[in-house]
Amino acid sequence: MPVLRKLVVAATGLALALSAAPVPASPIEISGPGPGHFTSDNVQWVSVNPRHTGSSGGRLHEGFFYVTDPRGVYIYDVANPASPVLKGSLTVF
Repeated sequence: MPVLRKLVVAATGLALALSAAPVPASPIEISGPGPGHFTSDNVQWVSVNPRHTGSSGGRLHEGFFYVTDPRGVYIYDVANPASPVLKGSLTVF
């Protein structure tokens, strides 16, 4: 790949990363699930965390919850499940 093309690709990626919408500092409080929600006997709705609205999945492993979304992988400490704490992330461009 020519050097100029590499620079254009890198500059485009940087511009896209810098123009991304900021992530809210804390979850938004909502009084209940919206229309069309589903329930389960062993699950209780607590709130919405708008950081990962496009999530493609998650996995609980040894007290940490790993979430994937289009931007990367995020790791939460879920010792208090009602208030997860972001411990780390790996952003993918």
